[in-house]
Amino acid sequence: MRIFSRPGIWILVALSLLLVVHGFSADRGLNVSVTTPLGENLELYDESYALVVGNGTYTGGWNDLPGALIDARDIARVLEKNGFTVILKTDLTVAAFNKVFSQFALKYGANENNRLLFYYAGHGHTETMANGGELGYLVMIDAPLPEDDRVEFVMNSVDMESVVTKARLIRARHVLFMFDSCFSGTILNVRSRTVPSYISDTAKYPVRQFITAGRANEPVPDRSIFKEAFLDLLEGRVREPIPDGYVTGEELGYYLQATVPKYSDKQHPQYGKIRDIKLDKGNFIFKLNKDIVKRQKKNIIMEDWNLALFNNTEESYQRFITHYQDEPLAAQEVSTGHEKIKQLKALTAMKQKQAQRIASIEEAWTRTRAANKQAHYEEFINKFQNEHLAASYVEEARTELEKLLKAEEILQKNEIMAAWEEVQKSDQPEKYDHFINKYEQAPLAQNEVAAARKKKTAIQRDLELFRKNKEKQEIEQTWQKVREIDNRETYQEFIRKNKNNPLAQGHVLLAQSRREEIINQEKTRNITAAWQEASNAQTEEALEKFIASYENNYLATVQVNEARNLLQNMIANQKAIREEAQKKKREQEKKRQQEIQDAWSQALNEDTSEAYIGFMKKYNEDAFATPQILKAEYRLGELKKQKEIRTIQNQWAQVQKSSSDDQIRKFIQQYVSNYLAQKEVAQAREMLQQRSLQLKEQEQQRLFREKQEQERLLKEKQEQQKVVEKAWRETVNRDKQETYQNFTNLYRNHPFAAEKITLARNRIAELVQIKLKQDITEEWKTLHESTSPQQVQRFVEKYEGNALAENELMKARQLFAKLSQKERDKKRFTMKLDEVSKAYYYKDIRINVRAKGPDVQLRLYYKSRKNPAYISLPMKLKKKGKYTATIPKQHVSDHLYYYVEAVDETGAVFQEGNKKKPFQITLRQEKRIDIPVVF
Repeated sequence: MRIFSRPGIWILVALSLLLVVHGFSADRGLNVSVTTPLGENLELYDESYALVVGNGTYTGGWNDLPGALIDARDIARVLEKNGFTVILKTDLTVAAFNKVFSQFALKYGANENNRLLFYYAGHGHTETMANGGELGYLVMIDAPLPEDDRVEFVMNSVDMESVVTKARLIRARHVLFMFDSCFSGTILNVRSRTVPSYISDTAKYPVRQFITAGRANEPVPDRSIFKEAFLDLLEGRVREPIPDGYVTGEELGYYLQATVPKYSDKQHPQYGKIRDIKLDKGNFIFKLNKDIVKRQKKNIIMEDWNLALFNNTEESYQRFITHYQDEPLAAQEVSTGHEKIKQLKALTAMKQKQAQRIASIEEAWTRTRAANKQAHYEEFINKFQNEHLAASYVEEARTELEKLLKAEEILQKNEIMAAWEEVQKSDQPEKYDHFINKYEQAPLAQNEVAAARKKKTAIQRDLELFRKNKEKQEIEQTWQKVREIDNRETYQEFIRKNKNNPLAQGHVLLAQSRREEIINQEKTRNITAAWQEASNAQTEEALEKFIASYENNYLATVQVNEARNLLQNMIANQKAIREEAQKKKREQEKKRQQEIQDAWSQALNEDTSEAYIGFMKKYNEDAFATPQILKAEYRLGELKKQKEIRTIQNQWAQVQKSSSDDQIRKFIQQYVSNYLAQKEVAQAREMLQQRSLQLKEQEQQRLFREKQEQERLLKEKQEQQKVVEKAWRETVNRDKQETYQNFTNLYRNHPFAAEKITLARNRIAELVQIKLKQDITEEWKTLHESTSPQQVQRFVEKYEGNALAENELMKARQLFAKLSQKERDKKRFTMKLDEVSKAYYYKDIRINVRAKGPDVQLRLYYKSRKNPAYISLPMKLKKKGKYTATIPKQHVSDHLYYYVEAVDETGAVFQEGNKKKPFQITLRQEKRIDIPVVF
């Protein structure tokens, strides 16, 4: 399958482990050495070589890859800087590749103290084998697309099995293969990641390591992230996985596996070693440039220094100094660390002094707290108020002092409230004056004093208002009568009585106005007619009207005098009548007031809300009952307060019985702003605080017990772990299946041996696999000289699907194919196409094939320029050795291209022509005679 990058083809880059650097001759090879933990200098390699191949210009149908050529040159340049002698090759055919690779492996791989690196950049492809497995190919520039010609593709590509075979022939100790591409990694022995051992421990063992840029069929971009990550590590642009100045092949593989997917989530590099027990224990080694190592070492020092600064403890600085005291790069930080330790010691001494001072402050606070007196709290505050270490205690002392003062204020407040409640029972202003004179200098009674002043003023205002309302009612009644009479005399009388009363000035003005109107009317009458009418009428109104009209007229002097005498007599009679009416009215009002007073006395005797409410409903509209109504309203408020106080006291008693924190908090929340419940709220808060202290002490005791239990369990766990570790070391030293099995049986249910049990079972499985691998190898050694394909087939069937026998199965299949081919060659199939001499447009064309050999299935494939897709037809056997097929005339409209393909019973394919080089049929125009048609 092709790997596409963008709309084009994805790059396949294969890096193989052959350490070579272009630019250094053999006699100028760079030696690589490491320093062991004991300080010994160990020489690793005599010489280092690298073969770098970049295929970018393809001729067989694959897209060109200009990026592969650039990547190959970049790799060669960096490897030269790392001490490799580099051989750089580009755009290789399969023959050129095999030649270059063989020469490189045989010439530079003969010395076992050399290291070799192979790097390939180009197209890659994965094919599925007959057994269902996958095999990767390096695609050379002359290889066709596999879907066009699979045989030519296989012949012009390099399969990974051949690369592995040649890797086994190399005698150099360490070889690294790197492939910047995606194809199947079945050749790799991929293991779980382990902690790398020290370089000198693995440097002496041979190894063949492989790294690919991705899994099978994963897209690798034209701009190689894989290459960039590799070069970043070698050139020191990123921190090495283990900061020791060396990069092993294992570290490189794990680094690329972790780094590349961060920038391409569809690309997952693979790392592994060759599946050979003798070639998978070592580790390829790069030695980084001294400047790079120095720069990275300085970065590590700064990271550790920043960590010490972050912790800012004597222990952290001392650890840093101990670790880096002999390191020149850390001289400044070590000196600063000594200064930091001195500063921390000085700070510690200061903290000890502060602790002693705090102890003395706490002792003084304990004594003050035990005394719980105002004088003691004031003495403590005055003594320590400027001591910052005692700030919290001073604040608490002030809080307690405020509580004591507040309790004293509450007692004084209760006394004031009792006196105020007693005063409120009376409606006499004198009692309010006495309360005001007594408590007007008391700060806690300012609200009550102000209320008393308001209440006194309200009572006086109500009495004055009652008097004025009563007088206004009398004036209004008199005015209504005057309005009903509507004559000068009544108006004159009303004006006379009320002219000096400010409450009746409006009515007096109205009366004067009306009187003037009547006078003006009377002047127009005839004096004589008026008098006759007045004398005949013999009424007070007529006489008063006559007098008012003519008293200043000298012509009516006698009549006016007579009218006046008569009027006086009449007025005297009316006055006597009015006096009698007023007397009766006063008696009725007195009786009503007595009735109201009796009802109010009865309500006071009962002193219930119902009695006061009943009184107010009955006499609410009566002006004589206004003072009693006001008193009833005030008493109702007092009764409501008393009821609320009883409710608070009952509820607080229930809360005290329940002893529930939630109910106490609910009580405080409900009555915190109610001044009637301040005493109960204070008690609730104090109870809640005491219970909180008790719970805190219980929690501290519980935590102490839990800590002791955890320490005991930890000690037991450590003892059990020591026993398991000792048994495990003995088992590992013996390294036998029986000892691992005994360890598993003995510690199967042990709580601290689960990890070791898993390791033991894995090792048992590995030992079983090794034994099985040895049996397979021995059986293959006795079989590979066999000449019977049936015997080889039985071997394949026996181990089919067994990964340990994959190499032997591949060799067995090759041997089976070889032996089967020999048998088929005895009955070889051949065929030949008959030439198509004449072919005309829109005429059937017959294709004939002559064949020799066993019976086969033949198919004809043809296409035209207008229809570029091939059409398939089966060819029929007409007689022995002759097959034929006919191309229908509807398809014969343009020049035709065709080829024939045969498949025998074994699945072998034979072709006459192919898709890329088909046979061509040139069509002719058939001669015709046009006959005219007459209509």
